[in-house]
Amino acid sequence: MTGQSVDIRIPVMDGLAFITEAKKICSQSCYVVMSAYNDFEYAKTALRLGVKDYILKPVEEAEMEKILEEVMHQLDQKKTARLQ
Repeated sequence: MTGQSVDIRIPVMDGLAFITEAKKICSQSCYVVMSAYNDFEYAKTALRLGVKDYILKPVEEAEMEKILEEVMHQLDQKKTARLQ
């Protein structure tokens, strides 16, 4: 299980396509989309893909810390459930 952060616009494929493909390989990962691209359709698609959050850049340090703590907690819960 891993936590991944991805932008919407990256070389080769967009972030949503990346998440779609990555989930096929590791469905237990947790994703956060960080983007300056403020488009409701992208955010809606990201939520359908199960991302933890869709953050608009620039990101406040406190907001990022909170989200990372939530991601770590979620991954810990998944790991604990898997080990039981």
